[in-house]
Amino acid sequence: AKCWLDLTAMCHHLETQPIPNPLTRSFHLVPRPLLLFATASNHVIELFAPWLLLLPFRPFQAAFGATHLVFQLTLILTGNLSFLNWLTVVPGLWCFDDAMLVGLLPEALAAPIARAVVEAAAATSAQQGGTLDPRLVAFL
Repeated sequence: AKCWLDLTAMCHHLETQPIPNPLTRSFHLVPRPLLLFATASNHVIELFAPWLLLLPFRPFQAAFGATHLVFQLTLILTGNLSFLNWLTVVPGLWCFDDAMLVGLLPEALAAPIARAVVEAAAATSAQQGGTLDPRLVAFL
């Protein structure tokens, strides 16, 4: 449709979406340039950002995950079928490895989890007759 090409899709969408919430009107009343930016951002996030998943570098995948999560949370706040967006958050979480997710936790929670992971790795390594990665030995 023409509204996607001239970047006015968000100007109309917030007026006509099927399941608005109390915040929807606030988003509809933001200045028009911000709504045009939102439509352009939608193009970038949905058409180009997913290609970051194909790159074999964890930082690019994490960048997509962060972008995807912010995008989905924004959609949830606007009320656009937010129950589906909560489900779509899950693939965004898959973009982060355990070390990154544990790093987001407060130290009091992260330390016991990190120690448990290292101990599990040590037990698995011992069962397989291998040696433990020297980087993990520092945690024991």
